[in-house]
Amino acid sequence: MSKNILLIIFIFSISAYAGAAISSNKSDHQSLCSKLNKGPLDGYDLLRMPSNSMANTLLEGDHIIVNLASYKNSSPKRGDVVLFLSPSDPRIKYTKRVIGLPGDKILVTNEDVFINDKKLNEPYINQGSSLFPVIGQLRDMYTVSKDEYFLLGDNRNKSRDSRFYGNIMSKNILGKVEVILYSLTRDNKKRPERTCKPLNQQNYSNLLSYNLKNSLTTKSTVTTLSYGLKNRPPLKVSRY
Repeated sequence: MSKNILLIIFIFSISAYAGAAISSNKSDHQSLCSKLNKGPLDGYDLLRMPSNSMANTLLEGDHIIVNLASYKNSSPKRGDVVLFLSPSDPRIKYTKRVIGLPGDKILVTNEDVFINDKKLNEPYINQGSSLFPVIGQLRDMYTVSKDEYFLLGDNRNKSRDSRFYGNIMSKNILGKVEVILYSLTRDNKKRPERTCKPLNQQNYSNLLSYNLKNSLTTKSTVTTLSYGLKNRPPLKVSRY
């Protein structure tokens, strides 16, 4: 058999394998959607997003599928979108993104997040969303202790998160958001482009960039929530 024929067979085999892998991944979430459309499924939770605090990743009216077994044998990774219990009321559940891991030191300015002196590049952020609107150059420092995580909403101007209620204990993180089952607008119209849509998540730890010393100094820090938000009551977010 000639080398050219062997090469063609090899390329065809690789293409077929890749196509099968893509088809398998696609059928996995479609199969999950199909099962949950018929009723509850053990190991998964289905919830409706009540706000746009995670826009544009998750929109108000998105019905999301949460894998409750995601962290039974592993830990949350930077960039994961997770479901967790409210620190003020365990009857309430929130959905935010993991930003800080145990041991991290985090500096939050009005535009950027720095982790261990390196800027975090955040492609998932809602464009035009600064961290603290009309507040000025606020700089808040946070330390993430063992078994804790620092969580933020993607829509920073409209998110109540770890900037307000502190770090979240690992035991209160319930699972990872994996798929949008379907989505409805406020007037109950379907968003077909968001039906059975998997979340494209990745580990964002490799997006930590340049050293903090080259961008700003940390001398002028302020106490967390020192600008009048400390005494505001926690937002009540219903499960559905």
